[in-house]
Amino acid sequence: MLASLEFLGWGISQQALVIGATQGLTYAVLGVGFILVYRSTGIINFAHPEIGVFSLSLSAYLIGIHSINYWLAAAVGVVTGVVIGAVVEMIVVRRLSSRPRVVLSIATVGVAQLLMVATMSLPLVNVPGSYPSAFNRDYSFFGLFVISMPFRIGTEIFVQGSQFSAWVVMVPVILALGWVMNRTRFGLRVRAGASRPETARLVGLNVGNVSTSVWAVAGGFAALATIVAAPLSALQLSAAAPINSDPGFLIRGIVVAMLARMRSLLGVIAAGVGVGVVEAVVLRNTTRSGLFTLFLFFGILVVAVSQHSATRGEAGLSIVPRIRPLPGNLSSNFLVGRLPRLLAVGCMVLMFLLPLVVTKPSQLIKLSELLLLALVAISVTVLTGWTGQLSLGQFAFFGFGAVAMASVTMGQSLPVPFAWIEFRLDVPFGIGVLLAVLVGGLLALLIGIPVLRVRGLFLAAVTLAMAIAAVTFVFRQKLWTDGRASVGPVERPAIGGLEFGSPARYYMLCLGALVAVGYGVNRLRSTGSGRAMLAARDNEDALAVASVAVARVKLKAFVFCGAIASLAGALWAPLLPSFAPKRDFGAFESIRVVAVAIVGGLGSVVGAFQGALLIFGLPVLFDDVEVVELLTSGIGMLLLLMYLPGGLAEIGQRIREVFVRRELKRSPMVAAGDPTESPFPMTSVVQERRGDGPVLVVEDLDVRFGGVHAVRGVGLEVHPGELVGLIGANGAGKTTVMNAVSGLVAANGTVSLNGERIDRLPVHERHRRGLGRGFQNAQLFPGLTVTETLMVALEAREHSRFVEDLLALPSSQRRDARRRREAGEIIDFLGLGRFANNFCGELSTGTRRIVELGQLLAGRAPMLLLDEPTGGVAQREAEAFGPLIRRLQRELGAAALVIEHDMPLIMSISDRIYCLGSGSVISMGLPEEVRSDPVVIATYLGTDDRAIERSSMTK
Repeated sequence: MLASLEFLGWGISQQALVIGATQGLTYAVLGVGFILVYRSTGIINFAHPEIGVFSLSLSAYLIGIHSINYWLAAAVGVVTGVVIGAVVEMIVVRRLSSRPRVVLSIATVGVAQLLMVATMSLPLVNVPGSYPSAFNRDYSFFGLFVISMPFRIGTEIFVQGSQFSAWVVMVPVILALGWVMNRTRFGLRVRAGASRPETARLVGLNVGNVSTSVWAVAGGFAALATIVAAPLSALQLSAAAPINSDPGFLIRGIVVAMLARMRSLLGVIAAGVGVGVVEAVVLRNTTRSGLFTLFLFFGILVVAVSQHSATRGEAGLSIVPRIRPLPGNLSSNFLVGRLPRLLAVGCMVLMFLLPLVVTKPSQLIKLSELLLLALVAISVTVLTGWTGQLSLGQFAFFGFGAVAMASVTMGQSLPVPFAWIEFRLDVPFGIGVLLAVLVGGLLALLIGIPVLRVRGLFLAAVTLAMAIAAVTFVFRQKLWTDGRASVGPVERPAIGGLEFGSPARYYMLCLGALVAVGYGVNRLRSTGSGRAMLAARDNEDALAVASVAVARVKLKAFVFCGAIASLAGALWAPLLPSFAPKRDFGAFESIRVVAVAIVGGLGSVVGAFQGALLIFGLPVLFDDVEVVELLTSGIGMLLLLMYLPGGLAEIGQRIREVFVRRELKRSPMVAAGDPTESPFPMTSVVQERRGDGPVLVVEDLDVRFGGVHAVRGVGLEVHPGELVGLIGANGAGKTTVMNAVSGLVAANGTVSLNGERIDRLPVHERHRRGLGRGFQNAQLFPGLTVTETLMVALEAREHSRFVEDLLALPSSQRRDARRRREAGEIIDFLGLGRFANNFCGELSTGTRRIVELGQLLAGRAPMLLLDEPTGGVAQREAEAFGPLIRRLQRELGAAALVIEHDMPLIMSISDRIYCLGSGSVISMGLPEEVRSDPVVIATYLGTDDRAIERSSMTK
């Protein structure tokens, strides 16, 4: 047997492989808990490791102080984990179950801190000795053979009792859980409740009890992982919290769960062992501290990107509380219209005058930190609240800004990726800030290009890994900090002859930066770029078919927010005599700053400041007050989220709504009529076409989903001015064909629009060339008003420019005014006047369908793709849609391809019809020909004479 193995010049002994694989098993057990909670609740439970820590500390207390048997103490620890998991689900999870997943995920941070306090409150164990393992002596099995602890395998592998215990205990437990989840009624209930909770409730399944059971099991696995892992590292009984606040253990568990695709309980064993072995190889072949965390980041990035297709359907994180725009007759009302702005200005004036009251330099420095942390929270507001992308790495960009500022102003190595160049700068303060912001923005660009392929909580895991890698490895390199643990001092500036050396004056500089960025971001929200961000959060597909590049919108937001956080870090660097990246830019600070934004009211620029004032400011102003310390801790944050999930901004919104409702009762607006009955006064916008051939040609279209051949060799044509119907049974492939034409699903075949091939173009480019798309569910953008939704659709005519919108240039203002006017014309055109300021998420299905038609008007597309335009609409309203669609088609001078199950409607409005069956065209021709085709009757209409007769009815 070989003593060691070698790969790419790196060697590792077989003994080290065993150690790594065994350590990886503990990651696997921890990952099982993450998988269970994710499948049940859809969140990452940040309190998961802390449940294990408390359970381990309790069992150590029982063993060390009360000399209780190991097995009994371990059983008590596991049961404790089970109980904690169940209690957290019943008290926290159920209360926040209707809230966005990110709010619930952040609430678990408060649970984690509560468990930390509970752990540290346990009596100290002042007993020498290591935490014991399950098997630590010789064992005889039926007198046939004896296993001595420790023992050898061959001559090279030495197995300790702790390692043997890990394999004997954890592997069977994971396999047993896998069997339960896949082969028992309990597992079936868990899968049903997790995948379709509403349907499960309809069949009588108590989803709440199932969720409690899952959280209880996950808590037990957290306890098991830490208890079995303790002897592997020779943990002493006196260590009360061995892995407390260790983000590395947390991220390893998440990585393992992601490698198992957040679903496979068998795959989690292989994933855990693999991560443990790689860690052992890296640690034994390099002395560079933290290198494995860098590998971990790239590994989780590759895993997340490879699972992009699996996460495509995951919605963005819709978190922003809906703040209804004021009707015209209330906008000038002092209490309703102007008071919010006056309050915001009043807060800024108060902060401006604060140095007159607070004079202690230490307090002023703390308050300056508060302002800069509010800046980082604003970046979270834009990225998470507006764009729906949860990043747990914003504080890493803060750190990059600080170390870059130190590098370019202190003559340290400039952070450029050329290790062979010794390039140093010593630039003025202002240029240093600009360079630091540039560095942060460029890093965000490089990281964002692959990272933004994933969504929601998967993105959170990737960015958290990035933050850990930055602290444990990147910031320690000579390239950034000359290899020093501490950096500084960075001199405070003199700008225009004005010295900012004193804490009071530097505080004013930080306040000025916060006001400038806050005003700019608030202004950005009302521009086309801001609306595109919110649209990307609510419905990426709908934004793409509005001819907007969704990936570009998200990337711009990510880079912009990285630059804001880096600006805050650059201004923070001169605050203190020195700073230590490992201490000051910890990964959990990124989680904490997200919590600050949520506490203040995620989505609100002022809320970011309010959250920072509550979490960071009150401890400065009221030092050593226990009530304040409790309120601003993770425990206080948890309580606030449970009873005020919308954050502090929700208070102001509730007050505002009271005034709005009261004023509307006093002076109600005149309601418009039924939009489906309104005339069409708008001037025709008939499109100019190129050539005389078909508008749309589809040839040999094939779509596969794994092993399912959904569409087979479909071909169709739509000619100028035609309305072509696409019919077929459910599952025949109609929507898939339309999605393939739009580019929303991968397909083989040829798609041509006005003679130009578009099948190799991305979604937004296809629709920019003339496709207009309506969706089956007509979800639109729930967080945008009708007016804003139509203004997003108008992007198809003229795209917004981010820099112009951010700087409020005249061109941006003219563009926005023009779009608002055009959106108003479309609203009048469709009779939607009384819904103009309603959020799309509040509208009935029929009204949303009208708004969707308004989007098509705004886009002026020469080729319309409508997927069940009467779906979910009452029969009386559906009858009005036929003439409405035809009228829209004439106004646009467009051709149309329409999917519809209402047979009288589609037969009455169609010029020609294609019928699909099992993914193939089974009939085509005039409506009368298709209706009487025996194949169509057999496969779709059926042999019921009444159904056939109904399909021949005309309006």
